[in-house]
Amino acid sequence: MFQDVEDWGKELQGHALGAIFYGHLLTPIMAGRFSDKNGAKLGIVLGTGLMSLCTILTPFAMRIHHGFVIGIRVIQGVMSGMAIPSIYKLLVVWTAPEERTAFMSAVLSAEALASVFTPLLSGYLCQIEYEHGWPILFYVPGFAGLILTIFLYFMIRNKPSDHPEISEEEKDYLMQFQTIKSGNAKLPVCEMLKSLPFHVLWITHVAFNWCLYLTAVNLPLFIGEAFKKDITETARYSAIPWIGMSVLGLIIGNLFDKLSGKNICSKTNLRKAFNSLGFFIPAICTFGLHLPCENNLTGAIVLITVMMSSLQFAQMGGFFLSHNDLVGQHTGLVFGITNTLSQVPGIVTPLLVGYLTPDLSTFQKNKKRQKKKNREIKI
Repeated sequence: MFQDVEDWGKELQGHALGAIFYGHLLTPIMAGRFSDKNGAKLGIVLGTGLMSLCTILTPFAMRIHHGFVIGIRVIQGVMSGMAIPSIYKLLVVWTAPEERTAFMSAVLSAEALASVFTPLLSGYLCQIEYEHGWPILFYVPGFAGLILTIFLYFMIRNKPSDHPEISEEEKDYLMQFQTIKSGNAKLPVCEMLKSLPFHVLWITHVAFNWCLYLTAVNLPLFIGEAFKKDITETARYSAIPWIGMSVLGLIIGNLFDKLSGKNICSKTNLRKAFNSLGFFIPAICTFGLHLPCENNLTGAIVLITVMMSSLQFAQMGGFFLSHNDLVGQHTGLVFGITNTLSQVPGIVTPLLVGYLTPDLSTFQKNKKRQKKKNREIKI
């Protein structure tokens, strides 16, 4: 028999949700440095393959003990910490500067699109009468990931010069944007520690992920607890903000490249403008959640959608793509550093939510208080 997750308690659920971020702290810096020296393929293939295998094993871990589930999620975090900096490095190597933002926005929007289909698919798969319904949620993406890993192994090349079918014209065009190989280059550790832009970069990355993880990790819990929706309805509502992120991400990426090409202002000022929009708008929406939407699911979803979608200004046009602008040949390493630090919110936010709402969400408590006041007024 599977252990009932509801019997774990909010604090233990918080540890399970945050466990993937524990592991993610261990590998991004190493993976970023490795991709700078040896290319991105190994990190992507190994990370994707082992994450998929761990996903398949999760239901079996549930049969034994919650500690095994947490351990598997830690391993998944370790593997994602290998894959993400490698993906970032690969995108930098295979794009020209004038088209890089639009290209990366397409890739990152696909990530958001996956978050659209995952909760929707989850809601329907849970209704299948197989091993209590929910284990198939792990089998389907897990085996799909293994198939993808095979595909990636044969398709990925570390750089244009390694590709057997690329034209000479395209290869020469892309290779002119490549910085020197950093395998023998001295790491600028002291320079980074003394660099104000570097510190601004990692602080901004941490702040961005704090907002994203707080919303993304806890959105299904928020909808289910605050508005008492079942798993299928929760999945549908949870998908809406990700749709907004996917669509707006594509628009913003292309918009940034077009504005940058027109030389309206410097690239630095353009990134600052986009980054500011990507933080101010979500901040306003977050405050708005405490006002008219407390008892209004539609209003809350609208605000959350606007909040998560507008984060794309910062990701597609702001800090996220600034790593290569600032450090060039050390892009993988520096992205690994900022990505590592930015995983701290992923650990803290589930625990914080579990601590602040151990039994009942704040929204539900406020609803009960309001109903009590209404009854007292009628009496």
